[in-house]
Amino acid sequence: MADLYINPNLYTTRPDPEGRLGKEMRIYDLLERLEIPFIRV
Repeated sequence: MADLYINPNLYTTRPDPEGRLGKEMRIYDLLERLEIPFIRV
């Protein structure tokens, strides 16, 4: 069994759209329009 690795970096920008669902990217669009900050781990 492989060891679990958790990336300790926090990201405050939208993710690269490659490999993401359209509805996921639309959520990031909505958050930006509403000026709601988001943090990804």
